[in-house]
Amino acid sequence: MIAQLPNLDIILKRHEIHPKFWAEFHGIVEEMRQPSKELRTRLNNVTNYRAALAEIKTELSKVLDHKFPPADYELPADYQYESLMPESLSPEDIVLMTSAGAPSEAR
Repeated sequence: MIAQLPNLDIILKRHEIHPKFWAEFHGIVEEMRQPSKELRTRLNNVTNYRAALAEIKTELSKVLDHKFPPADYELPADYQYESLMPESLSPEDIVLMTSAGAPSEAR
């Protein structure tokens, strides 16, 4: 079991989620299962399903330092990505690393 959300059924009932999807929601939350195509479509396009998912994420975030961003979150325009590559690497070193050191004609 990955996560527990004791009030999951209350959330599903509050958002009027059809009972046929309750077991699938439990699988998503408790066992990290992927939703079916039908449920995924509802989660992306049906207001009460999106609201239920948002509330579930909020509840799961309460025990973590991490908070899930809202679906419409955008990075600030001045956000600077930190490079994962050491600054001492040259472009040639990076090419060698990404090609596993094999020259391109040897592939």
